[in-house]
Amino acid sequence: MESSLLTLTLFNPVSDELITGGIKGVKFWKFKETENTDYSGAAHMSNYKLFPSAEFPHMRQIWCTNMDLDVNMQRLYCFSNCDLFCFDTKGNILFQPTNAHQSTILSCIYSSYSSALLTSSRDSEIKSWNDQGSLLHVFHGHTRSVTHILLHPNTLSLFFSGSLDGTVKLWSLDTMQLFYSLSLFTEGIVWMGLTEDKLLYCSFARNLHVYDLNYFTKFWTRVSSQIKALSLCGANGKSNRVVAMGSDNSLRIFSLNNGIKLCTVLPPPYLSQFSVSSQLCL
Repeated sequence: MESSLLTLTLFNPVSDELITGGIKGVKFWKFKETENTDYSGAAHMSNYKLFPSAEFPHMRQIWCTNMDLDVNMQRLYCFSNCDLFCFDTKGNILFQPTNAHQSTILSCIYSSYSSALLTSSRDSEIKSWNDQGSLLHVFHGHTRSVTHILLHPNTLSLFFSGSLDGTVKLWSLDTMQLFYSLSLFTEGIVWMGLTEDKLLYCSFARNLHVYDLNYFTKFWTRVSSQIKALSLCGANGKSNRVVAMGSDNSLRIFSLNNGIKLCTVLPPPYLSQFSVSSQLCL
């Protein structure tokens, strides 16, 4: 292993492999027992060594600047400055959006709720991609590099972002809009993550803060208009449903058991008095 050329390491607990990335791309390693006949300098597990088990040909000549492993889906996301490569753990490339961002990609996370990959970069943008590598949406709101993004541990329709502008923002994957913003550090947020107790920690070079997420007992969804009526409705052979009427005359129907949105009826198009009069004249 050429350690001087390695800058990144990950461990895959499913395949029991070490994944390394750096100047010479991405490689996989297995920890195996060797035949050691020299016992003069015996040490604990001295007869075990790392052996290369796979190498991604697509990344062989490309400098891997960052990478992340989705353990549940067994996907490896590799960044090479502005380019993004998505592999399965067998080395097959799934999609490859080139120039995904205008600047270096810093973080990514996959949302099973929206079936989309979220990426952030130094260009202050957060982008959403489908499984074919097509751009779905761009989240605007940060003014400096977005260093980390992570999913809400209890509400899959929400995700966090931390930035060098010193703010942590909470975004909705239902409306693709900002849900909440909190200014924490004037120096900017360098690292962000979740503890085992589902507390949010944020830090910069000298301080680390831990926050209680103060989440709802059950969060259903975010709507862009005020809810002016909420009722419980039932029908023959159907379970009870929650019906929400918005101030914009939109209608949403939810399951009472788990809060899943079953139906959305958007408001009818607005017709001005002039357009109505014109249609009547015709």
